[in-house]
Amino acid sequence: MESVTLEALPAEMKTAILYAIPDLASLNAVVHASPSFHALYLSQRKQLLSTVLERCLQLPVMVDVVAALIALRGWQERCKAPKAALEAADKFLSKYVPLRSILAPPYSYSVYEYLDQELDVYQLFASLTEDDLIEMARLHTMVEFILKEMVHSVLELRPDTQKPKEENVALSPPETFRMQRALYRLEIYRLLFSTRGLPWFEEQDWLSDIYVNSDDQWNLFLSLFTPWEMEEIRCAAMYIFRVYEELPGATEFDDWCELFPDENEEPLSHLYDHEIDDEHRENYVSLGLGFLYHWIHVSSITCREERLLKQKAILRGTLSRAVYFIVDALDTIPQYEYGWDFGDEGTDGKTFLSDADWNSPNLAWTWCLINSPREDASIELWRDLSNPLRKWGFLFWDEHRLKEWSLSPEMIREIQISPVDKPSGRPYPFGWT
Repeated sequence: MESVTLEALPAEMKTAILYAIPDLASLNAVVHASPSFHALYLSQRKQLLSTVLERCLQLPVMVDVVAALIALRGWQERCKAPKAALEAADKFLSKYVPLRSILAPPYSYSVYEYLDQELDVYQLFASLTEDDLIEMARLHTMVEFILKEMVHSVLELRPDTQKPKEENVALSPPETFRMQRALYRLEIYRLLFSTRGLPWFEEQDWLSDIYVNSDDQWNLFLSLFTPWEMEEIRCAAMYIFRVYEELPGATEFDDWCELFPDENEEPLSHLYDHEIDDEHRENYVSLGLGFLYHWIHVSSITCREERLLKQKAILRGTLSRAVYFIVDALDTIPQYEYGWDFGDEGTDGKTFLSDADWNSPNLAWTWCLINSPREDASIELWRDLSNPLRKWGFLFWDEHRLKEWSLSPEMIREIQISPVDKPSGRPYPFGWT
């Protein structure tokens, strides 16, 4: 008997299959494999996307996924009509802080004025329109793709060189939400504070209406997060910085080579004949997850000539300097209230509780604090630009994996204080490669 094809299945069975799909990648594969499944999907897209997203998003990630959509809508509003950046950020926080309350996060002094408001993340999710869900699914698809690339990249740099590196790692739920929330928070930060793409309306003043200084960025947004969550952001940002290690065609030198080519030079060879400085890379980090997703796809093209041409096409018109994306805000000296909660006098973050506790740091974080000579060590750890642990995402991994890799407090401490070769020029913003 011939096997039943997808097209030949009864409509009721097709519907049951679609609603049982566990994630967006599988839904996309099925929908594009069959015209009838695609038609059925379009007829029930809102409910299907809602079902799959709710199934694949853990609660601590769901909060930031919904928040990223709110931040995106706020950014789109600012593109249509003038609105001061601080006003837009305040409007976002009036929703984000109540949404986070479902997680019972460690208290932050900066949430005080929003604590009297209530907002349930699941009720808000249920009220989303079809367009909202499409946008949310689009961004989460990119996050899942970037996450796979990030895992592969950081595992290549982990310190237990005696053991073979895993080709495919099945992340645990805690490892997944640590990485995903870091990526989402970088995207939210971009939508709140990056000036790229925002129109400058005639009645607006740049410094008071569009630009938000690093101290205000810290006080408004970053101060919501614990020191270990800040370190998660740094680890994710460092990975993205590393993705942009080579940016062929991203400098004025490349334009000069195109205008005045050397007849004895191999075509396109100049694209790798110069160094990209850190200011260029920070600029591209500020372009967000959509640009990163596109860049990773194009950079994986095996044909060198095709890859270089497409990379250069993507980069054309995007070059900018002095875009110190998130770096200065991360280096802001926290207000003393933050030190009360997370410094030497505070109690949060000193002890590893459980990988299942989304408000707890992972074991590697607490190892770093053991016998640390630093004052306010938990705060200074994420403010340290030269932390070599960051390159393998030490904050992301569960206890069992750290121990499988034969890591220990002594080894972590030895790596943490080991000398590193610092690049010349402006300090590498997320930790040395």
